[in-house]
Amino acid sequence: MTTYYITILLVFGFLIMAQKSIVKDTGINNEITYKKTRETRLFFILASMSLIFVAGFRYDVGSDYSNYYGSFNRFYLDLWQSFKELDEPGIKFVAKIINIVGGNATAFIFACAFITIVLFLATIYKNTDM
Repeated sequence: MTTYYITILLVFGFLIMAQKSIVKDTGINNEITYKKTRETRLFFILASMSLIFVAGFRYDVGSDYSNYYGSFNRFYLDLWQSFKELDEPGIKFVAKIINIVGGNATAFIFACAFITIVLFLATIYKNTDM
């Protein structure tokens, strides 16, 4: 549990620093806008990396971990069949790519965590002013 407390503190700390580095700007017609600075991006990336590393390097946490870890070898072999049947082709595609670059089931877990967290956080960063 200590790992999660430290992660939460790190993420909140980085996000508070990111929010403090946003510059308030008065644009045309005295409309207030917010501009993200380099520091904002840096702190947001640090918060993102904290989440990615905790999720990517977890070991046997949750019910999905052992299923994905144990099924890695089967996932990349069944790729084309899964596209035809629409049987989770996305995760099997990731497994195939990881297998091609010489990765193993641990790299597969890390890649899945990376993709999931980056997609969520990129959307949040893009669509919010603060």
